[in-house]
Amino acid sequence: MKDGFIKVCVPSIEISVGYVSNNVDKIIEKISECKEGQIIVFPELCMTGATIQDLVFQTKILEDCLDGLEKIALATEGIKSLVFVGMPYKLDGKIYDAIAVINDGYILGIVPKDKLGYSDLRYYGKAPYENILVTSDDYEYVFGKNTIFKYSDVSVGVVFSDEVFGMSSYVDDLVSEGANIICVVGKDYEIATSSKHHQNILTDLSKKYGCSFIYASSCAGESTQDYVYSGFSCICEMGDLLAVNKPFAFGDIYTEVDIDRINNEKNKKYAGIECSNDYEEVEFDLEYTEQELTRKYSKTPFIPEESSLKWERAEEILNIQAYGLVKRIKHVNPQSLVIGLSGGLDSCLALLVIIKACDILKIDHKNVIAISMPCFGTSSRTKSNASVFAEAVGVTFKEINIKDAVTGHLKDIGHDMKNHDVAYENAQARERTQILMDIANMYNGLVIGTGDLSELALGFATYNGDHMSMYGVNSSIPKTLVRHLVRYVAENEKNIVLKHTLLDILDTPVSPELLPSENDKISQVTEDIVGPYELHDFFMYYALRYNFTPSKIYRIACHTFKGLYENAIIKKWLKVFYNRFFNQQFKRSCSPDGPKVGTVSLSPRGDYLMSSDSVKNDFIKEIDEL
Repeated sequence: MKDGFIKVCVPSIEISVGYVSNNVDKIIEKISECKEGQIIVFPELCMTGATIQDLVFQTKILEDCLDGLEKIALATEGIKSLVFVGMPYKLDGKIYDAIAVINDGYILGIVPKDKLGYSDLRYYGKAPYENILVTSDDYEYVFGKNTIFKYSDVSVGVVFSDEVFGMSSYVDDLVSEGANIICVVGKDYEIATSSKHHQNILTDLSKKYGCSFIYASSCAGESTQDYVYSGFSCICEMGDLLAVNKPFAFGDIYTEVDIDRINNEKNKKYAGIECSNDYEEVEFDLEYTEQELTRKYSKTPFIPEESSLKWERAEEILNIQAYGLVKRIKHVNPQSLVIGLSGGLDSCLALLVIIKACDILKIDHKNVIAISMPCFGTSSRTKSNASVFAEAVGVTFKEINIKDAVTGHLKDIGHDMKNHDVAYENAQARERTQILMDIANMYNGLVIGTGDLSELALGFATYNGDHMSMYGVNSSIPKTLVRHLVRYVAENEKNIVLKHTLLDILDTPVSPELLPSENDKISQVTEDIVGPYELHDFFMYYALRYNFTPSKIYRIACHTFKGLYENAIIKKWLKVFYNRFFNQQFKRSCSPDGPKVGTVSLSPRGDYLMSSDSVKNDFIKEIDEL
């Protein structure tokens, strides 16, 4: 350590979920490659994969992790680096989410996670209050959260990202005990703005505490069943961002931390933080008055208002969608990708994501089978846009007219063709899904779903029809954001034919086109049936993101959309939103896998857990009383 500089490194590894021996070999390989780093930090649970879930209970997995820990320790002999490796660790009958700390062939300690999130409680035990000395035939090391690793003027502490990004005193405690480098290990998935948010937090904290933060989070190879992991990492020092690995860059980052600078600054300005479990409560009172709303709310809360961020956010979200699909393609290894191409917005965005994923994987666009399935209500406009779009991006295009098949089916079940009820409409959606699934079987394909988050929230999808797919790339994209993403691609598209087609799709009314049309006009406009999507997306954001009451959502909606919608109209569609949201949960309970891109998601596997029999009455009553 010359002139107070210490080299630090955050490597990027592509792990395989549950394949411990393979992951251990990759960790060892990276340590060898990064041995110039004096501190090397790997992500949380990198030995198994952050998405290991219930497999962590398997004895085989736990034994392989212990064997892997010893193997890594042996491999570091002669390498004078402080190495942090995430793993599940079993001690005295409990499994802990832990970080192994290794140096020059020795296991120095195991630091267990103390602040457990809701999902963590299913698998892991909380860190013991006091440290424990673990002994074996070959090793003796400390197990516990109250540990700092020290060399000369260098004092290193380790925390989990949950213990930094949430409300906690872990960093306070470490800094007050003398730590000047904080290693932050996480298993944080990528959603829109999350990396920038984490980067800002860590940069601000490094300034606040006058120390360095080294952040490593889960990288490629994780399951994308519901989330996508980008490998974002960064290194900060006293408010300065020294190095960053941007989302999906998948590279190693190195830099030098200046221990002298940190210690000198702490000596001058930092007085330390006292740790105390005794908190004094201070009471105060407020006079209740209803304040007039003067603050502004975005009409499109899923889209950033700052013009400089709009296109940047769009590209980030498209990357999350595409890389989620990339992982699923790698895992399933299909020979083709199958999509129903209606000429509407949702299927347009889904195909754009598919093309982006194919380009990442260098897959020929001809391996994508886009199928137009016109029926009773299909207009020549959407039919033409589907075929022109498919030709412009170079995919295999098929047109399969389903009129005869649907007519035959309706006759088989004794349905009057003049009765244009829900059975008449849904028969078309289910016939289309059946064709997509059968074509996928014929060509060893993967059916890519097109349904979006707004449709999931409202249940505006045919159960076991367009509701179903093998991977739904739009599953966490609300309708207003779908439109924004398609416009982003259109505005930046150099192919004139494709550009004009995308713009025309944007200009086409949203419609399922299930009812017969007159004079080739779209006779069924979705927003006339369920309400304006800009209102529903607004309702959904504040109901799910912030859990506002219906009356509060109504109030801020009336304030935000004043002059665009009358209050009575807002109340009408708010009631529709809550009615449909509660009544249609059963569809969401069995929705396909798909990547999460933002803070609002309705995946039944952890993002929004809700009984299909939840009762809406009190919510509707509150709206009726507005």
